Amino acid sequence: ALSSNTIQNINTFVQRKNSGSFITAELAEELHVSFRTAARIVEKLEKNGYLVEVGRSAINGRGRPTRVFCPLW
Repeated sequence: ALSSNTIQNINTFVQRKNSGSFITAELAEELHVSFRTAARIVEKLEKNGYLVEVGRSAINGRGRPTRVFCPLW
């Protein structure tokens, strides 16, 4: 389970972004956690219907595309 503080921090982060969408690396930086921890948070939110993948973005046109998420709240 995620703490209410973590949920509030994510909500504040999303509200500050103009697009409302984000990638896992941005969330990790915002929450001051590792990429893997942020990926776990995203996985929990997505599994429980709070996030949806809205696209994929290739950074520098190389490697696996990064998933782009948008909250459903």
